[in-house]
Amino acid sequence: MILRTLLVSVLLGSLGPAQGSGGEAFRATIINNGVNKLMSNYALLFLSLLMTTPVWAQGPHGEVRPKPAPAVNQVAAARAERASRAHAKATLSDQYELELKRGDAALDGSDQRALNSGDRFAAAAQHYRAAIRLNPKDARGHYGLAVALYESSRGSGRAIPEAISEIREALRLKPDTAEFYMLGKALAEADASKTEVIAAFQNALKLDPTNAAAHYMIGVTYADDLKYDEALVEYKLAAKSDPKAIDPHHAMGDYYSGNKRYDEAAAEYRLAIAGKYCFESGDDCESTGKLYDRLGQMLDLQHKYPEAIGAYNKAIEENPADWDFYNHLGGVYFAQGNYGLAAEQYERVIKLNDRNDEGHYGLGLARLRAGDKAAAVTEYETLKKLNSEYAAKLLAWIDAQ
Repeated sequence: MILRTLLVSVLLGSLGPAQGSGGEAFRATIINNGVNKLMSNYALLFLSLLMTTPVWAQGPHGEVRPKPAPAVNQVAAARAERASRAHAKATLSDQYELELKRGDAALDGSDQRALNSGDRFAAAAQHYRAAIRLNPKDARGHYGLAVALYESSRGSGRAIPEAISEIREALRLKPDTAEFYMLGKALAEADASKTEVIAAFQNALKLDPTNAAAHYMIGVTYADDLKYDEALVEYKLAAKSDPKAIDPHHAMGDYYSGNKRYDEAAAEYRLAIAGKYCFESGDDCESTGKLYDRLGQMLDLQHKYPEAIGAYNKAIEENPADWDFYNHLGGVYFAQGNYGLAAEQYERVIKLNDRNDEGHYGLGLARLRAGDKAAAVTEYETLKKLNSEYAAKLLAWIDAQ
């Protein structure tokens, strides 16, 4: 209404003074029509001008200063820019999580494509590297890459320095994660000082006192340094923290066996057999067949022959292709005086590996004890080509007959 009054006043002034009542009416009509037209045709323009009208604000000394407001298109552009950045950030985050997920799948063997590639650890490392490029400040990518490099270097050690570097970066980014301190495993592979290795595992235990794997690895490190009693303490702590783990019981079995405490060793091997998983993976995790074989040896040394035979047969069930199991079983039958069954086991050894000197020696001795001297001589001739020491022993037995 104020705007309309203003426009009418301006137009009346521009048309000059009225001349008679008719002129007044005519002039009023023109003004009204003009105002209506202006109001309808320029409403949008006027509103646009209002949007860009300066915003008045009080200055620091009380003066009134105009502060231009941003134009409508500038506000919209800023909002669009913020939305675009948020979308880009979300997209990068999603891609980062996807690369981590793919790396984890390759590492644990659940990614069939990685398995088909023939080197799942290399495939895992590729995904973790991609994740790090997307977000180098997240510790998970660095730790995943370190594990992949560590696993791919078992035995060769070629990528261990890089693995250590990645674990250290993960620890720098997230120092309160006990799992990252398993860096000690990589340090051990790199032949670092035993003190440094143990310190890494002890850091893990500070964050997680029940970390059974850390206790076990400290024990292994002590054993490598020939500190077997200290190692035993750590193995016991590991077994207490995680009774279902195979490794500590296996290690304690070996400790007691080396100290000729065969009954205690047998008890630990039984617990290892009943275990559910290993801290170590691959070749470092003893197979159930090997554990049954170790149990059989402990029972054999205590002259518990029926139990030893049962343990060796269990080992053979687990792995029928391992000729050592038949060698050990043949030894028990021989000790019982059952030379026929002993000879059968040694024949199986030779069938699996015809250059196995223990198999030929055992078979020759079993045949000799069974009264077949000619068969013993045949084994002696074979042994001369394989193992001169065994050949001389067998010949001494043949000459003594």
